[in-house]
Amino acid sequence: MTCPRGDGELIARSATGLGSIPLTYHLCLACLGHWTRPFDANYLPLSALPNDTIKPEEMESFRCPECRERLERAHEDAMAPDILAWYCPTGHGYFFPRGNLRRFRMAQEARVTYHKLWNIPMPPIRSVLLATILLILGISAGSVITRIQQTQNVNTQARDILTYQKAIPSGENSIIFLARTAAKTTMILRIDALALIKPLKTTDGLSHTILVTKPQSGTYQYYYLYEINGETIRSKTYLLTIP
Repeated sequence: MTCPRGDGELIARSATGLGSIPLTYHLCLACLGHWTRPFDANYLPLSALPNDTIKPEEMESFRCPECRERLERAHEDAMAPDILAWYCPTGHGYFFPRGNLRRFRMAQEARVTYHKLWNIPMPPIRSVLLATILLILGISAGSVITRIQQTQNVNTQARDILTYQKAIPSGENSIIFLARTAAKTTMILRIDALALIKPLKTTDGLSHTILVTKPQSGTYQYYYLYEINGETIRSKTYLLTIP
């Protein structure tokens, strides 16, 4: 893919985010700008991002490296006024000029830390995160410990396209379920013992999240439903253990 500024090729990079989430982003070695999906932008560690900042020229000329649509300036609630970023109107991702992705993540973490430190209720998700993707809050060994295991009773005829899934504690009273699929789809989380059936949120059909209230202590089976080519597919069954 070509850099939105037209400076050269975008180089794919990998990183491990909060909760050991595998992330992918693209870096232009010429201008040091970053191209990333909203999901990954919310989780990238600061150690992977350069800390220098430069104001880009020709601000109206950026193009999406995937569809070539003209990028639009990001003015959403989660974006501080002094941070420069542009987004693809068809949802492919965000372009952060040199140093701005790091500044976005620093501002994001500072806001979360402030609310946790002073025990102030968190503001609406849209004011903290890009594209309403949920942020993992308060991950620590002292909070809820989850243990995810694949069970043996797998439906071998189900075409499981899940490439990643995990359940992680989010604050004191919630669990966030994260999933990625190899093809665009919508997903539903089911925990039959809790009579829980909830659709996961997604902006690109590939990265999916849902925040649920932490259940009482116990072990719960859960699985996902998704649709491929008009066929409803059930994933493998996983175990969620709440001490």
